[in-house]
Amino acid sequence: MILTVSFGRQGREWFDIDVADDCTGVQLKAILGLKLFGEPPKNHMQYILEVKQPEGLWSTVPEQQRLLEAGVREGAYIRVQRAFSTTTDSAPSFGRRVLFQLDEADEQPSSRDKRNETRSCSM
Repeated sequence: MILTVSFGRQGREWFDIDVADDCTGVQLKAILGLKLFGEPPKNHMQYILEVKQPEGLWSTVPEQQRLLEAGVREGAYIRVQRAFSTTTDSAPSFGRRVLFQLDEADEQPSSRDKRNETRSCSM
């Protein structure tokens, strides 16, 4: 199948590639890594392979899955992005809060604050 490799922001940097139907995401990432970046993926570097049908949105291609099984069809756009990481684990997101979320301490003023409010109102 013929796919268009999206590389760079300008269409003039894009090119077509003929890929076997039984090619997997890992194989295609290795091929494109050599062609685009001059090196295959290394331990500290990951390549993310994404595909977009002409009428669809970008989605990630699973590494071990064949391109046809992943829904890649003739005429699709593909791109490879480099992601540098020292670990394969994702980091937990601690400390996230909803916008305008109040803590319990913020919702009810302490008794000392109430006395100060009363004093300021009576003056």
